[in-house]
Amino acid sequence: MSVVCVAGLDGSDLSRRREVFGSNVIPPKPPKSFLQLVWEAMQDITLIILMIAAVISLGLSFYQFDDEEEDVAVGGINIPSFVRIFTLAC
Repeated sequence: MSVVCVAGLDGSDLSRRREVFGSNVIPPKPPKSFLQLVWEAMQDITLIILMIAAVISLGLSFYQFDDEEEDVAVGGINIPSFVRIFTLAC
């Protein structure tokens, strides 16, 4: 397979080279599905901590306290403190 450095390839040789060597194209990667992207995002430690805090908060929302002041203290102070402590610790 000869090539003239000044002129390059001629049209007749191009089709033969394509048959011998194949097309000079990198196939594109298939795009990731939405569920794959969600799964990769769930591997982040900050999101894991926030999901745990959400589950704890949801569990505490079903718990009935005897006094209204305790409910405000648990929901308004303890849960955000829990999230801050564990987010800063990581």
